[in-house]
Amino acid sequence: MKKIFLVLAFGFFTFFASAQDVHLSQYYTSDLSLNPAMTGHSLGDFKATLNYRNQWSQVGGPILTNFLSVEKKIHLLKDEIGIGLIVMDDRVSSVNYGINKFMLSGAYVKEIHGHRLSWGVQAGLVSYKSGLTSGTFPDQWNYSQGLFDPEDMVNGEAGIDGNSSYLDVNSGVYWSKKFGRVTPTVGYSAFHLTRPNQAVIANGVSLPFRSAFHSEASVKFGTLEFHPHVMYLATSKASNVLYGLNAIKSIGEHYRVLLGAESRYKDAAIAIFGIGIKEWDLGVSYDFNFSGLSETISQKTAFEISLTYTHPDKKYPTDFTVPCGIF
Repeated sequence: MKKIFLVLAFGFFTFFASAQDVHLSQYYTSDLSLNPAMTGHSLGDFKATLNYRNQWSQVGGPILTNFLSVEKKIHLLKDEIGIGLIVMDDRVSSVNYGINKFMLSGAYVKEIHGHRLSWGVQAGLVSYKSGLTSGTFPDQWNYSQGLFDPEDMVNGEAGIDGNSSYLDVNSGVYWSKKFGRVTPTVGYSAFHLTRPNQAVIANGVSLPFRSAFHSEASVKFGTLEFHPHVMYLATSKASNVLYGLNAIKSIGEHYRVLLGAESRYKDAAIAIFGIGIKEWDLGVSYDFNFSGLSETISQKTAFEISLTYTHPDKKYPTDFTVPCGIF
């Protein structure tokens, strides 16, 4: 029993340390959370996306993440301007803990001899609520009785509950160019440029600077399209790599089917399925965890759902997007 609750505490604090930088398995469906420079990076002139992630529901209550993003592309001769809004709600259901974000994004795309170069910036308000005194922790193990006692033993987390809000600023760049059947995209984004302070407790905690490198490619063979992709995240004391391949089959003019597989390095294998009907695309993914946590509690999983609506661009009236690595 003690070992179980130690693992629960470890999993929770792992989340606590990185919760400000929630990322998705289907990260390529959420342009605005990946890279501000990707704002408006779509064949459509308007796109709206919903993302939902349910993680570790087997470990004392799930971690729930919801994203809503909308973005609009505006043509300026051969150049483009992208404007967008992203709203995030992220919380641990088992304790009174959560984060909300409201971020505005803007991007400028310059095309030079087929090369698309973009720079973007994102800024907004983040609100943070901590209620860890309602959680259970290893300090509540009663050694004299040999049992876990959350009623009579304090959890040792008193005095860290509270609320805070602060301004956060992110920025990014990307490059893309079509070479015959292949269209690669390479991007870099930087988060927490102002090193905001989470001032819930005394002195607070300054969020570390975080970098994201991502690369995708679209490779077309008739009605079949392949999308290899990779993302590398790095912060002061941690890094993560996610890589995978999606395959999309077009059926007629308005229907699409996607099958994909990904791996999060030393953490999870991910299966992906998607369908597209005209302007709508639905993606479903399932994480199979093989990290150290899986050795203690079986069937630690996460699943995601993405739903995207793309209004066709007047310049590309028959093209629609799919839940894949290139939009």
